[in-house]
Amino acid sequence: MRGRRCTRPAGSTASLRSTGSATTSGRISVRSTGATYCISSVISVPRPSPSPAAAPGPSGSTSPRDLWRRHGIAGNQKVDIEYVHANVYDAVEALEGRQFDVVYTGKGALCYLPDFAQWADVVHQLLKPGGSLYIVEFHPLLNAMGSVALPGDTDDLIIRNDYLEGRGAIAHDTTVTYTGDQIPGRQRSFEWMHSLGEVVTTLAATGFQITRLRESEVLQWPRFNGMHQTPKGWWRLPDEAPRIPLLYALLATKSD
Repeated sequence: MRGRRCTRPAGSTASLRSTGSATTSGRISVRSTGATYCISSVISVPRPSPSPAAAPGPSGSTSPRDLWRRHGIAGNQKVDIEYVHANVYDAVEALEGRQFDVVYTGKGALCYLPDFAQWADVVHQLLKPGGSLYIVEFHPLLNAMGSVALPGDTDDLIIRNDYLEGRGAIAHDTTVTYTGDQIPGRQRSFEWMHSLGEVVTTLAATGFQITRLRESEVLQWPRFNGMHQTPKGWWRLPDEAPRIPLLYALLATKSD
């Protein structure tokens, strides 16, 4: 899968105020006026680092220079965004106990969390009573699938990896980043599976009410050979292939 991989969890959090905006992905829309948003993103951190907050990631996305660049982009667009760099499990302390109307995360973040329940508890603390958690993620079935790779085989998809959680981290050895950039030497990174059942059950146990769960057959890039681009620019499997979920969107509310 073309996704970010990390050897330990870290977080990059952007918080912003909006006078009226909409976030749409996976066919669920979140609209708010005068709301505060917190965008939580798991980012790459190399193993040798003594602390996630001080470590530059393989793509340089965690560097102070990169954060200043993001501030500059926000300023040019006249958007009030604050970027906070911290371990994602320390987000409550890093944001000084502030609470938000919406917490959003998506597309290649949850698989880098070794402890989903701890993350759910952090998000619950970040939300105001009645606030919303909005997740747009690659479907765990997508993470479990892979193309047949033997000589002479077709492009048919088979289950190659775990769908269910519970067997610990999955190790990957790679010489490129998720964007295709070369890494000097070989880097080992890890991912954790989180089934849809684990996500829903854990959020409910943490005190969230699940209000929407949509599964979608499209992706934003052609993950597998033979995928077709839709008129809206997304990618889906051929018409003759089975219809299976590749992406999902979940909307949950923190109880008052």
